[in-house]
Amino acid sequence: MARIAIGKAINEKNGIFIILTNIFIEEDNGYVVKCPELGISSQGDTIEESEKKIKDAVCVFLNSIESIGLRDKIFKEKNIKIYKYKEIPKKESEAISINMTDEENTFYRKTLVAI
Repeated sequence: MARIAIGKAINEKNGIFIILTNIFIEEDNGYVVKCPELGISSQGDTIEESEKKIKDAVCVFLNSIESIGLRDKIFKEKNIKIYKYKEIPKKESEAISINMTDEENTFYRKTLVAI
């Protein structure tokens, strides 16, 4: 079962992970958030709400492709790398980072997802 890997999930030092990007775009009435690696989008009135919705959508998507046996095929098509705990790039295993982009009112976060 996929889950967003923060805190204890990362510290367990077992399992496998992927790294996904969430791009947040501020719009008139809230935030749109996109996960380009999976082609998933969501929206919310606040950053927190949009982040929760995209995390839920990512977990549903990943659990669905796992249950129908398409995870490996889709990861290969989308060039998504699977990491074991010791292979996670150090910068990715630290707290979720907020990074600005060149576009106004846009930023992204990298997230570890345990699969």
